[in-house]
Order: sequence, then C-alpha cells, then structure tokens
Amino acid sequence: MAMPAASQPSSRRRYSSMNRWARASCSASVPPPARASSRPRNIAVKYSWTGMGTSCGGVGMSATSFHRPPSGRAGAGSLGRRRAPAAGPARAASLFGHGGSVGPSRQRRSPAPRWDRCACRPARSRRGRAHGRSGRAAIGGGGRIAAVTATGGPDASLRSEHHAQQRRSATMRFVLDCDTGSDDAIAILAGVGHPGLEPAAVTTVNGNVALEHVTDNTLRALDLAGAGVPVYAGAARPLIRPDLPIPRDVLNKDSAFQQHGLGLPEAVSAVREGHAVPFLVDFFMDAANADATLVATGPLTNIALALALEPRLAERIPRLVLMGGAHGNGNVTAAAEFNFWADPEAAEAVLSTGLPEVVIVPLDATHSAPLTGPDCDELEQLGTPAAAAAAALIRHRLEHDQASPSHEPSTPVHDPMCLAYLVRPDLFTATVRAHVSVETAGARTLGQLLVDTRPWRPEPANATVALQASGTVYRAFLREALGS
Repeated sequence: MAMPAASQPSSRRRYSSMNRWARASCSASVPPPARASSRPRNIAVKYSWTGMGTSCGGVGMSATSFHRPPSGRAGAGSLGRRRAPAAGPARAASLFGHGGSVGPSRQRRSPAPRWDRCACRPARSRRGRAHGRSGRAAIGGGGRIAAVTATGGPDASLRSEHHAQQRRSATMRFVLDCDTGSDDAIAILAGVGHPGLEPAAVTTVNGNVALEHVTDNTLRALDLAGAGVPVYAGAARPLIRPDLPIPRDVLNKDSAFQQHGLGLPEAVSAVREGHAVPFLVDFFMDAANADATLVATGPLTNIALALALEPRLAERIPRLVLMGGAHGNGNVTAAAEFNFWADPEAAEAVLSTGLPEVVIVPLDATHSAPLTGPDCDELEQLGTPAAAAAAALIRHRLEHDQASPSHEPSTPVHDPMCLAYLVRPDLFTATVRAHVSVETAGARTLGQLLVDTRPWRPEPANATVALQASGTVYRAFLREALGS
C-alpha cells in the first residue's frame, strides 16, 4: 500500500562481501552455496527468522545472498543464481522446521500435511466460482444462455457473443501479497467479487501497519466478502533493516482506524499455520499453479525472501504485478513511494532477478484516476456489503489522503488497480518498457524507483511501468467487482 509520511533521514548502509558471507554461520545447518563467479553489486544479507513473526523451533536461516545480473543480462534466476542444496517444500521444511508458530494469535491447525497444496487451490465447481460462492451459468458468464432460432441452431451473432462471453468468463487466478490498509482491503473485496478473478491465497507482510494488524485486517476483509481464501502471515520486518527507514513509532504510529480493523466486522476465520515465504515457494514451484499471477501491493520482503530461498522461483512466477514506486514525485519523501521506501533492498532484489514479466503500477498511474464522493455514492447504490464497505473506506481516504487540490475532493485508491489490470488490460493508457531499479543508499533518495528509458541504456528492459490510467475503466471494474 502506498502511504504518505514525513521525510526520512540520511541513511547509508555498507554491504558485506561474499567472502564475509561465506564465513557466516548458518543456524539451519544448511551448507553454504557453491562459490559464485564474480558479479557486480553482490549484497550479503543476514536474516534472522525469529524477527519475522514466526518461531521455527530453533531452526532458521541466518544468511542468504542476492546477486544483480551483469550488464546486458537479465536472465531468470539471477538472484541467488547458485543452486540451493534442496528445493521446494523440502528446502522450506529444512529452513523453517515444523510446528512453528505465526505471530498473529488466531491460528488454525489443519489435519492435512503442512505443505498440502490442496489447501492452496480451492476446488471449483462446474457452475463457476470457488470458496462456496454462488456461481454463474457456464454459458454466457453473466448467466445468460445464447438464444436458439426456430430451426434449432443458434443465430450467428448470438453465437459470436456467446464465445466472447465464454472467453470473458475464464477466471484469472492470483496470489495477493499485501500489507492490508484501506486500499488493500478494497483490493481484496474486488478480487473476491469480480467474476473474472479467483484469489488462490493471500500472504501478509509488514508495511502500512504492523504485521499483526495487517493480518487481522486481511481476515476481516475476506470474511466480509464471504471467501474462504487461505491467509499466511509473512515478514514482520524489512529484509535487512530492523525497522522502517524511520521507525514506525516516529514516522506514523498505527492509527486507531487501522489498529481496530478498518471499521470492518471482527474476523471469524484464522490465519493458516506456516510462514508465507515457504508457502510462496511451494505454490509457485508446483506446475499446477503455472497460470497464477503474483500480485504485490505492499513492501516486497516476502517475495525477496522466497526468491532467495529458491532461486529457481524466478523462472516459475509467470507474472508479477506490483504497486510501488513513482516515476514522478513520491509520497513518503519527494523521491520515494512508501512500498519501495519501506524495504528498498527487497524491492531492488526482486526487480533484479529477471522475472519473465513485471508490471509496475506506480503513483503516476494511481493518481491519474482518483475516486470522488460521487463514486462512493454509486458504489453504495449497488447494495452489496462489499460495495458499502469499499465506499466507507474510500470516504475515509477522502478525509485523510486527498489527491492534489481540485474543484472536487478526490483520492487515489492505489492497490485495486493491480487487480483491475488483470481483467482490463486496457486500463493503462500510457506505459513504458524500461530498465528499473531502486535506490538503496541515497541520503535523500532512498527507495526511489529509477526508470531508465534511454535508448543507449547499458541494461535491457526488465519491467513495464504504467504511467497513466483510465478513470472510466477503473470505475467500471470496481462497479463490476463490488456489485457481484
């Protein structure tokens, strides 16, 4: 979630070399990776899982290594290209152990094995949506059946319409990694409600609020939407830093609104046992999930850790759509947007892995299609609990996070735009292919998204950056998603 805040102080970090990393002890008793070839910008990361909101029974990962690919190469798996000793569930189990506990108090123990993929992919019925929601008819997506002529054959134009509806009715599966504040909650409600979207799981990460509040807010939003989507709690702090660049108690104390559930009813569901990071590894290494998109609307800590845990994951995530960064002005500082600023090392690590497809939705796009009071009125008229809740959250943002002054108050609602893009690729009216990176050491530019569009840039494009969005398309998406 993009969150405005006060300016941040000078901060400069020196990264240890690979030689120092090689000497580091690994509490998980995992042998260090093979000797790496010389590459620029090696970053050694020491990471204690006890600070992640999970205890692993004395088993943890003390260090891992990130690599930026050499100039002119952006091959998949360039983050931690050395082959891990083990992969997938076995590797995750060796690092995280079994019987660990997740930070948030509400937990559920499932009789299924810990890494049972069946729990990650809800069963689908012939009539449509998963998670027990009422589905639409298989023909025509919206419940309409193609008309039949007197001779018994469908009319050609209706047949064409029928095929178009069938294509539209195909759902887009996704995993949402979020730091649920108000706009993340709207994204969850829209992701559950839209007929073209199917959430497979939600993972939570420290960011907009502390992890325990993020996870509670997530469960509340899913329960309101009536979705039995599994939720896994993840990183409780940034990748390297002990806290945000400016500590949370100084920067922006958790507001009562976000500490007490965003005004949503109390959750009755519980977070799943197990950490979000090995879940992401297990989910995307499974060939059955090769069609799922990873959507990130918070700091990229969980994803950076998953890529370090299993380097081959970079080849298995087909598409990453994320909200973060700013090509123009930031919000938390003049240069940086909150998600990238909150964990710049994680953002830089993820963007340098060579993922097959990365789409970045920065502040430039979200601020180009703000929502207003009349938009809230239209949502309330839809008459659904999800629409009413979304309207209330947008009104709260209108009071506390307005866009640039205009004749009519408006506010950017950042995170749902990532999900809107999945089903409405015409959402963005201006994009650019570029090589992107994130500043990790600047005194005034920490967390800044650098978009290199120069024709003679030394490194190839590694992302598509949205620069402008259609307000008409965005509003249509929200009405369809929240009115279902």
